[in-house]
Amino acid sequence: MPKPKILIIEDEQTVIKAMRIQMGNDYDIVEALDGEEGLSLALSGHFDLIILDLILPKKGGFEILKELKKTTRTKDTPVLIVTCLGEKGEKKKSLAMGAEDYLVKTQFS
Repeated sequence: MPKPKILIIEDEQTVIKAMRIQMGNDYDIVEALDGEEGLSLALSGHFDLIILDLILPKKGGFEILKELKKTTRTKDTPVLIVTCLGEKGEKKKSLAMGAEDYLVKTQFS
């Protein structure tokens, strides 16, 4: 049985490393260090989950989320926002745009 495939769009290598450690070898993980690369990978592949930061170089997370949710191929792919933005407005906007959940990096270890 194939492993679930997860795309992590995150510009901080330490955060990616921490996620990889937590997930162990149970998932096939693909990573992108900027928004343009992340969106390109998301639109060209099939992923069971996309973990998305909002603050990224080259293309922001809200722009990526909007594109993912309007594209037939990716509109049903669950997107988990993991960001340092802890404002309620960003969370509300992300969920309204179709994100499954919203986690603030400083609120979990």
